[in-house]
Amino acid sequence: MGKKQSPTNNLIFPSGRSVIRCKADAKEIRKQSKNTSEYISLNRALDIVATENGIDLPWDKALSSLIDGASKEEAQFRSMSGRIKGQESHYKKDVLESFSHDGKLMLSNGEGGWVEAYQHNGLANGLVVTKELDELINKDIEQLGGFEALKSKEGSGLQILYEKVDSKSHLAHEFHLDSKGTIFYYCRSQPWSGYEAEYHARGHEIQTVGWAPRPIDTALHLVCFTYFHQFLSPKVLTL
Repeated sequence: MGKKQSPTNNLIFPSGRSVIRCKADAKEIRKQSKNTSEYISLNRALDIVATENGIDLPWDKALSSLIDGASKEEAQFRSMSGRIKGQESHYKKDVLESFSHDGKLMLSNGEGGWVEAYQHNGLANGLVVTKELDELINKDIEQLGGFEALKSKEGSGLQILYEKVDSKSHLAHEFHLDSKGTIFYYCRSQPWSGYEAEYHARGHEIQTVGWAPRPIDTALHLVCFTYFHQFLSPKVLTL
């Protein structure tokens, strides 16, 4: 059996970086310091990372702060969930009215053509995807060990991150899958800038960072991922 994941791993620091990524950052700081005159212990490295990511407290206290914040956010999420569902329903109606052809959702591929798209697994929370993207991610998950084996516990999902390590010209692409294996979220980010997000997509909604969300009107982000997939390496984390 694989090592059980900490329930705090997917909490998010104010910088937008997850706890599990911050832990990896701290290990890298310790590793880099081993060949210098000023060795940094893992505990000290964790404190440094907590401060760099927006909480100027020792690591343990920073985690406690994140846990308290997550509890408040959960309550807020429950109160907002109805409004979010209503907004998605509105976006879906707009998209289908604008881009349905013969019962199929057809979106611009950014090159003057069209590509068929659909909600993943045909479910209401599914991200709008293309068949090629769907097949690529399914194949990668199977090669990494299979969806059920990769989940850390019952009821959890997966986060699959695609990036070209050490590249400063290839964007990172991140997909989230729920406990049933449905892709429900996409994020495009810049690895060389602390994985700063520049683009989000959920259901029939897309949002360029800095702009308001809007109904999906293009498949360009999906087509770009499928093209650059050949240059990227997938890595799986639990949700």
